[in-house]
Amino acid sequence: MSKEQSKSKIRRKLAHSLDGQIPVRLTRSVAPDEREEGIVRKLGEDWVLLVKLRDRAYFNGYMILRIADLEKVKLKRKFMPFIESRTPAAPQLNLDDIDLGSAGSIYGTTSATAPLILLYEEKRAPDKLWIGTVVDSRRKSAWIHMINPNTRWYYKVVNVRFKNLTRIDLLSDYDRALLYMAGPEPKAG
Repeated sequence: MSKEQSKSKIRRKLAHSLDGQIPVRLTRSVAPDEREEGIVRKLGEDWVLLVKLRDRAYFNGYMILRIADLEKVKLKRKFMPFIESRTPAAPQLNLDDIDLGSAGSIYGTTSATAPLILLYEEKRAPDKLWIGTVVDSRRKSAWIHMINPNTRWYYKVVNVRFKNLTRIDLLSDYDRALLYMAGPEPKAG
């Protein structure tokens, strides 16, 4: 396992990715065996929004990660010429619409811009992923209308607490396929 970087070094590398649109590989404490790759598009105090990269070079939606969970950030320039040749650079998302100020504001603003959001609570439930739409948001939690593993909408909504949130994904190939298979969202009970 590699040595954990200081939080100031992590923040500098994220800022460098943002300024130069340089891909990064991320190691996170909540998923130490996984490596995420992306390009920083927006950097907040506690959260970072990245364009997700699949196979180091293909755009695949967005991910929002809790900065406190980052252990290492490595700049990865190898595929930059290919990435720069791809226009538009990523699925279109108005970054001004995404508020990285708090988990609650992230829930509210991402759900207003994407038909589905993928929610991770990796500390509490490392093998689970919540997929759905935000029905109602409160100060400490949100009610989510979810799609089950069989690509069907649940009949009831589920409460998800903000303090457990470690990651949100949106506008990826996976959630577009899920939404297609599940069909239009029915009214939740």
